[in-house]
Amino acid sequence: AVYRASPSEEYRVDYRDIGLRALRNCCLYYLAFGDRDRAVRLTTKQYHQADNMTDTLAAMAAAVAAQLPCQATLLAEFDERWHHDGLVMDKWFSLQATSPAADALDRVKSLLTHSAFSLNNPNRVRALIGAFAANNPAAFHAADGSGYALLVEILTELNTRNPQVASRMVEPLILLKRYDLPRQRLMRATLERLKALENLSGDLFEKISKALADA
Repeated sequence: AVYRASPSEEYRVDYRDIGLRALRNCCLYYLAFGDRDRAVRLTTKQYHQADNMTDTLAAMAAAVAAQLPCQATLLAEFDERWHHDGLVMDKWFSLQATSPAADALDRVKSLLTHSAFSLNNPNRVRALIGAFAANNPAAFHAADGSGYALLVEILTELNTRNPQVASRMVEPLILLKRYDLPRQRLMRATLERLKALENLSGDLFEKISKALADA
């Protein structure tokens, strides 16, 4: 009943409608984890009937978070419609980077070759790699260290392309004291590998050296 309380027939930007949209989309998120058939119907219907980006993204986010079978179709449709708009695609990249799917890492790797992604674009890097490292702890901190390995590859590239962005992307790695000993060892080894780069930028060197000294 709460979910079906639509803000208005015509999209408006006012406090009441903004609040109702937020409440409705919160309900959709929780409903997505309930009955699968109903969840698919609700998320698909909202996605296709939405007249604003807030509701569109909320429907897609619910489908991705709950791993609904319709997620691939919605993501593909969104890509087809918005691939030309970088700022909008940032949301699309981040949704997939933070997916709870078991293959989240492989998905991120595949998105590195997407036509809308470029390591030369700081916004794209933050949307995909930054979101993965900072907001997908299960995948980034995988026990086998595969998430750390990916970040090393990206940081090695960014070290020469854009050291300022690289210094921000390394943040999730330098917080190693927050994790268990096996992960601390993996993170330390990863930082040591980065520190050994011949052309390591000053920004990265400072952060990595401090993290290793404090660990």
